[in-house]
Amino acid sequence: MLEEIDGLLVQQLQRDGRASYEGLGRAVGLTRTAARARVARLLQRGAIKVVALPDAAITGHSVVAHLSADVTGSALAAAHAIAKLPAAVFVSVASGQFPVIADLRSPDEAALAADLDQLRALPGIRGIEIVRALTLVRDAYRPVGLRVPVSTDAIDQLLISGLERDGRMSYANLAALAGLSAAATRSRVLRLIRGGAVHVTVLVDAAHTGRLARVGLGITVSRPARAIAELIAALPDVTYVLTGTGRFDVIAAADTSGETSLLRTIEQVRALHGVSRVHSWRHLQIVKESYPRMNPLGDQ
Repeated sequence: MLEEIDGLLVQQLQRDGRASYEGLGRAVGLTRTAARARVARLLQRGAIKVVALPDAAITGHSVVAHLSADVTGSALAAAHAIAKLPAAVFVSVASGQFPVIADLRSPDEAALAADLDQLRALPGIRGIEIVRALTLVRDAYRPVGLRVPVSTDAIDQLLISGLERDGRMSYANLAALAGLSAAATRSRVLRLIRGGAVHVTVLVDAAHTGRLARVGLGITVSRPARAIAELIAALPDVTYVLTGTGRFDVIAAADTSGETSLLRTIEQVRALHGVSRVHSWRHLQIVKESYPRMNPLGDQ
């Protein structure tokens, strides 16, 4: 379980993973030295990882599909088979009607169709139901909102690749990577961040936060889906919300501290005006959770 002061540091880093230690300390009431020491300890324990998450337009994986899979035989074996597909960015074994839940990210509609055909052909897959994402309303790890279009070149891609590995990599090391001066490197990185091409944030290991109950929600609505999705996104434990077409109108995810808070979140969603049905599933084991990477340097 994170100490309260560490939790406050994590919140600051989720907003800006490259915030200075002086700024972090000032925001939470610590000295620069104390803030640096606490962040270093969190990194060493594996409680957090500071990374850069490129925008979908940069990675070329802008088409998203959420799917529920019915299987024959072992659900875990089927989940591991799905996890081997490059398009699969999230795969879990879950409770409920469908024992395997997955998210796919593909470059375009034709690629998504091919990815789905490949998935259907896997051993143990009896059938799938799909929600094709329309609008991302909330993502705890990526800011959602208006962005200034940013074009990127090969040097920008090198910088993003470096930040994907270490979101707090120094400008000097990034400059050596890209073959630029530190000043030119800083200017490019700030341009990428401010334009929304990349977001430097913290990925948090749930085992260190106490938020152990992970749930997915499939919601059918009788009012405009975007309006209801925004209400769901404002709930405290909700980490991810999208509108879609297919099996559900809205997909949401929540990380909660236990059964009581899990029930509270589901009841809050059910109580919203315009929510017709809520289907929930508990993620029993996360088999894969990753993001499409820009990686011109190779797997280093």
